[in-house]
Amino acid sequence: MSFVRKTGIFTIITLIMSAWLASYAYADTIGDQRSFFVNEKYDQTSRSSIMATLRAVGQHAYFYVDDVFWSTLNQAQREYYGTALESLAREFDSKIYPVETQFWGQERIPGIDGDLHVSVLLENVVTGNGGYFDSIHNYSRAKAPRSNEREMVIVNVQSLGTGYDKMFLGHEFQHLIAFNQKEVVHDVSEEVWLNELRSEYTATLLGYNTPIANSNLGRRVPTFLNNPSDSLTEWPNVSQDYAGAAMFAEYITGRFGSRILSETLRSASAGIPSVNNWLARNGYSERFDDVFLDWMVASWRNDSTARFGYTNDSLRGVRITPSYQASVYPDAEYITEFTIKPWQPVWYKFDVSDTVSQKGDAVRFSVAGAPGQFGLAYAVVWDDGDVSFQKVQTNQGATTGFVFTDDRTSIASVQKRVRSILVVATSVAKQSEFLADEPAFPLSLTASSVARQTALDIIQTMRADVIGQPQAVADGALVKRNNDEPEAYVILGSYKRYLRPNIIALYGHLSTAHAVPLDGALFDRFITSNYIRSVNDEKVYAVWPDGTKHWLRMTGEYFAQSGRDWNAIFIVNDSELNAYKTGPDITR
Repeated sequence: MSFVRKTGIFTIITLIMSAWLASYAYADTIGDQRSFFVNEKYDQTSRSSIMATLRAVGQHAYFYVDDVFWSTLNQAQREYYGTALESLAREFDSKIYPVETQFWGQERIPGIDGDLHVSVLLENVVTGNGGYFDSIHNYSRAKAPRSNEREMVIVNVQSLGTGYDKMFLGHEFQHLIAFNQKEVVHDVSEEVWLNELRSEYTATLLGYNTPIANSNLGRRVPTFLNNPSDSLTEWPNVSQDYAGAAMFAEYITGRFGSRILSETLRSASAGIPSVNNWLARNGYSERFDDVFLDWMVASWRNDSTARFGYTNDSLRGVRITPSYQASVYPDAEYITEFTIKPWQPVWYKFDVSDTVSQKGDAVRFSVAGAPGQFGLAYAVVWDDGDVSFQKVQTNQGATTGFVFTDDRTSIASVQKRVRSILVVATSVAKQSEFLADEPAFPLSLTASSVARQTALDIIQTMRADVIGQPQAVADGALVKRNNDEPEAYVILGSYKRYLRPNIIALYGHLSTAHAVPLDGALFDRFITSNYIRSVNDEKVYAVWPDGTKHWLRMTGEYFAQSGRDWNAIFIVNDSELNAYKTGPDITR
């Protein structure tokens, strides 16, 4: 028995040593010179392959430098770049690698080459390009003949020692991680725009955007301000694409927290559906189109709230100039037609003349486009600085809306008047498989001044046309979309709230059998809410789809400033309130 035990231990040790030696059998050493396939589109002299020498080795990465570039340097320059290379290797080991792998997830280990190191190729790429990632190198040459068969990224060698080298390396390393998290683990391909958005956010994650001067974000802001109407999802790979993605990343992480990016990366879905799934799973009633429209208002308004502003202090002064601007005058009509690409933001600002505002008239907006193609909303700016916001339903393709230019609910001495109206629009029909050149869709917008009573009469007629009679859907009624869908909602004013079957059972007067079926247009007119409070308590909770309730632990002032509506809070009995399990508080 003793002999067998000793033999077993020896065998185990031998196997461990063999595995250890195998993992380092092909380890690269300083001075190794190798040939690499490169992308001629990005190479400074359109080369398809280059020779490079290993000039630095860290715990997690090999750093190869383009031989042609190195040959042009004098001794002093070689010493400078050598020192910069060693510094970059230390930065990768001490910050970039641990921070990114903890946040985004792991790259494939070991990779196609069986080595635990990532290969970083410092190539002389075209000016203005920080580097690139090509997933082809993660496959064997049997599948991809031009594969380098390494987990690798390419960084512009000219960035060494500038401070941008670490930003570019962090950016490209996210792509390598994303390849593993999406393509290897879940067998799905991420949308280019969202993949690049995460890489843009990586500079913030690593702390490289603070201070903003001379940072990656610092160079994106002016590009965004000069090209704010660039489509977020169309990706011809130009600077304004990255600028818009960087700004949208700052907005959604400021509003929902950074985990919206990391958790969607590690999910089995991609692009817009992955964002919608995350929002639903975390109890938010908003969906991607809602968030996108809010971002458009935030980029113009940029107030102190997370909904209509950037929480990053470095971006407090960012405000775009609307794409179009016009004025509304009495007895005049303004008509414009334009085209919008998928998820292209368009801002249209209307200044309301003093004459219109003082008369207490209304501004009538008429929008016409393909049914279901567009997302629209408008923000009304009052003379006291307040802003009210409303999303516009456009399911039928044509929509008419009114903005009354004074607030008749106020005391006359402090009556508010409208100063301007911002209309935001985008094309929302396409949700995935975006192209480098997307088609644009026509939209027309008409604005005119009408008398207040005329507007009220038109609104009454519109309601009668849709509902049949104005009071057909009363507060407290159960409704559902059409006859075939089982989900039931309770109505309160312009809001609807989903009720689970066990919650409906708590109210003796409610029954799904008597839920009023509504057509899609009318059903969508009611805004979805998940806010409740007990009849015996002032605490407001958000109810999430998993059956948990979350106290909105914030002041009433902050509740309003964050864009939430007091009218969206449903009053419930104690039985319903106690039926939900208590989850973490919501503070923003």
